[in-house]
Amino acid sequence: MESEIKSFTWKRNLDYIKENLYILKKRTIEYKTNTYISLFEQFWYYLIYFLFFYVLAENFSLVVSWNLGDFIIFALLIDFIHVFAGLFMWKEKFHLTMLNGNLNNYLIRPIKPKLAYYYSNLSVGALIFMLTNIIVFPFVIYYFKIELNNLFLSFIIFLLILLVYILSYFFSRSINFFSFGLASFFETIREIGNITIGKNYPFSFFEKFNFNFLLLGFPIFFTSSLLIPLLRSYEIIHFEFQIKVLFSLIFFFATSGYLLWHYGLKKYEAFG
Repeated sequence: MESEIKSFTWKRNLDYIKENLYILKKRTIEYKTNTYISLFEQFWYYLIYFLFFYVLAENFSLVVSWNLGDFIIFALLIDFIHVFAGLFMWKEKFHLTMLNGNLNNYLIRPIKPKLAYYYSNLSVGALIFMLTNIIVFPFVIYYFKIELNNLFLSFIIFLLILLVYILSYFFSRSINFFSFGLASFFETIREIGNITIGKNYPFSFFEKFNFNFLLLGFPIFFTSSLLIPLLRSYEIIHFEFQIKVLFSLIFFFATSGYLLWHYGLKKYEAFG
């Protein structure tokens, strides 16, 4: 009598995660050209970041009370949040996996479909970008002689911002079970907030316009309004309110995404 396959156990899930991380390591080492290209690409990102924020610092430092070092740290933190999420998210768009049938590949394995989808085909480029940010960050602090404060609390806030960003991705992916258009609209709104609004203008630019409630670009907004001021001991506007909003967003995206994902899988015609 064949032994029954035990699916969804924590040990099986952990083994699956470890195996995919090992595959990511092998791909990074063996496909050296891809690694070198990623490093070359990141070099130009750093150059553009420096030039862009140098111009901002020269013209607006007195307005926002940030120096060039603050701007560069802001850019590195935002980039790290983006590429860390990209480690799991920079793959085939989720709605395309439904249309071309690739979603079925994650449903037939003795692993939770959610885990199988997000941990398969991890991005080598995102890994390289993430590691370079970790390496560059201490050099920026040393070069600009930046004194960082409240490190423990800042690290917790950083993790909360990162979690909000990742869960917002999960939520938007789950919407695809009901409407590709609605999911695409949510993605567009989020990207407008992250790139067009937040990345070009730190929070202090918006202070007079009461943009305290602007939550389109979650990581940009909270990094500029909460994390950087905390690290640099600057004034933080509505600190307790922003913390409450962070936890509320985590709860909303996690709960809604979970319910949408599981209900959608049950209605998915190829499930089972």
